[in-house]
Amino acid sequence: MAQVFTVYNCGTGFNRDRTDELIGYLGTITAGMQAKPGSVTPQDAWMICDGPGSSPRGTNPDTKTPGTGILKKLRGNITGHGWNQNVHDAMEIIRFIHAGSPISVINMAGWSRGAVTCHMLSNAIAGDQSLRNIQINIFAADPVAGPGNRADPSKNTIPPNVRNYLAVVAEDENRKIMKPVKVGVIQTQSEEIGNQRVKVISVPGEHNSSVMRGTPLGKLVWYLAHKFLSKHGTRLNGGIQLSYVEVCECYAGIRMYMTDFRTMHGTTMGMLGRDGRSVNNNFAQHHFWINDHHLSQFAKAFPLMGAAISNPNLLANGGFRLQQELKNMKTNAPWTYTALVKIGMITPPQNTGQGFLKQQYRG
Repeated sequence: MAQVFTVYNCGTGFNRDRTDELIGYLGTITAGMQAKPGSVTPQDAWMICDGPGSSPRGTNPDTKTPGTGILKKLRGNITGHGWNQNVHDAMEIIRFIHAGSPISVINMAGWSRGAVTCHMLSNAIAGDQSLRNIQINIFAADPVAGPGNRADPSKNTIPPNVRNYLAVVAEDENRKIMKPVKVGVIQTQSEEIGNQRVKVISVPGEHNSSVMRGTPLGKLVWYLAHKFLSKHGTRLNGGIQLSYVEVCECYAGIRMYMTDFRTMHGTTMGMLGRDGRSVNNNFAQHHFWINDHHLSQFAKAFPLMGAAISNPNLLANGGFRLQQELKNMKTNAPWTYTALVKIGMITPPQNTGQGFLKQQYRG
């Protein structure tokens, strides 16, 4: 069985104590022994690095706390001070474990500068003769390097030893200081590497919309992280698991509150200037689809209605089967059904005995 080691990297100002945020939460449900400095064992399965500028309540059991002291906390928030220390300490732990029990796979998950720390750590591993053959998989939630760091290749590129890379990028964040890494460039470059798979999912909202608990978008992204890590060998106790229908319900919730998400641009440090992001999403202006992932999941959950949304001409041939699918949707996916009604895609049957196909549809 392949030896899998997992590294979590918290975002700026965040740490393991913030379990209402994705990365801190993942640290609470990961199975196996946690790596601790001074007592690292070959059996350790994971570690977590607190974010630059953070000050956790307790003693950091993995690495030196990057935000200890007012000046370090300020430097961490402005420049990312502390993430180089996180990379150094993670490398020391990985080398020790690998020497005693060879690691086959390293999974990483990070948000904001934590996602960029995943880039940095993967490049450090690629440059280490003893570690460079380890396969790496990265889940990156809205990777942001911050001013002064965007031109550094170790922060805005991933090496060939990263086999799978999934990034979730916020479309509506417009603070200049929060410019994201150009994941589209990473995706284009990966096409030249035969065994490297890079996928980018764009979502509405601001920088932290996708990683915080309490919204349909947060639920969706937490599920995507859980699925990604589990697929590549990280053992999780619990977590969020969704069916195709339940994923569609998350997207429907996003669609229902799209106006709210579109006005989320970020508040802190907005006075330093604003500039819209250039996020590639072919469905950014679509009346129902949120992104291509939404379309693909909907096609699996509701194949007939999914095809009809993309091509309303197919409604004429839908007949009884499409009516049954819509009835099933109304019962088992009420948010999806309501979202379609709200945008005028369907009009619910009145008490006339008519089926859905006798009603109005909009292309």
